[in-house]
Amino acid sequence: MSDPGATQSAVQPPLGAISNLPLGERIAGQVREMILNGDLEPGAALVEIALASSLGVSRAPVREALRILSHDGLVETVPYRGTTVRGLSRRDVEGLREIRTLHEGFAIHRIVRAGRHTDLGDLSALCDEMDRIAPSGDLRALNLVDERFHRSLIERAEHDLLTSFWRTIAMQVRQVMALRNRRIADAGIIAANHRRILEAVVAGDADGAALLLEEHVADDPGTVLASWSDGDTA
Repeated sequence: MSDPGATQSAVQPPLGAISNLPLGERIAGQVREMILNGDLEPGAALVEIALASSLGVSRAPVREALRILSHDGLVETVPYRGTTVRGLSRRDVEGLREIRTLHEGFAIHRIVRAGRHTDLGDLSALCDEMDRIAPSGDLRALNLVDERFHRSLIERAEHDLLTSFWRTIAMQVRQVMALRNRRIADAGIIAANHRRILEAVVAGDADGAALLLEEHVADDPGTVLASWSDGDTA
């Protein structure tokens, strides 16, 4: 479980120059990326004064940014305690894992049934990119490609409702994905998992690919849940 006091310093280094209006949205975008990349973990404190100082802006646009992020469901404000990155419970993460297994498994079977599994050059290119990034240990870049792989898998199913639903959970998926990837010692494992899933899909083995996907999503050494006890939040 994260200690808000211990993570407060994470928001104080400069986030980069902000010159375009509206400032609130620009600030929200930068902080959102930090949350979704796992740079700011659940429970991290977001202090208006610290953010305003690091960005060289007044508190008003920072306050607007936090309002936007609250609407996104990424932060929460408790009276007299301040604003923090929203905590994730065991139930949250397990529920997301179940939803992903169900929907991505459905996408895989739909792709194979439609005979589209032999033309997945875009997914192959993403696997190549992960192979290239993994040795550098650049998790920020790897997380982005990881998310694109799973989003592309959903889109390749060509099912409008499935794609629409995926968009509603996309930020949660990316956040949990980044937190999980940080807990995997060897980034090469992440890249290899995706390659195996793709190879099974291309071979037309929908059941095998869906099983590999389930194992990848629930990978104990890398899962966000690994160090939590029941009822804990991160």
